[in-house]
Amino acid sequence: MTNMNQLNQFVRNPLLASVAVRKGLSYKTLEMTATLLNRTPAQVADVIGVPSSTLARRRLAKRLSAEESDRLYRLLRVADLASEVLGSQERANAWLNGSKLALSNAVPLELLDTDAGATAVETLLHQISEGLFV
Repeated sequence: MTNMNQLNQFVRNPLLASVAVRKGLSYKTLEMTATLLNRTPAQVADVIGVPSSTLARRRLAKRLSAEESDRLYRLLRVADLASEVLGSQERANAWLNGSKLALSNAVPLELLDTDAGATAVETLLHQISEGLFV
């Protein structure tokens, strides 16, 4: 992927994403995710559980492992949902970085290191989109 348009298409096409994740996403995808979330690549790597020493190796190899790619896709999927529900990427970024009472005062972005945490964040976003008071 070379631009944000391709990144959006990728996130919204689970079959395409599945193939790409299995092969390992490019390091460029991690950089684009960092730009999208107004973060550094190191901060995104921290969210998806990639240690700094591994990140340095991935930068040189220009590719993430399948497992790391799966976690990056999960982050992108939730960020895309937040942007859709909240109306803009700027609002989504602010929301993802603020503690939420409905998540036991956890910061949504910090919950995305596990599938269970991501499910909790997605559930809350779906409740917001349905107009439920949360």
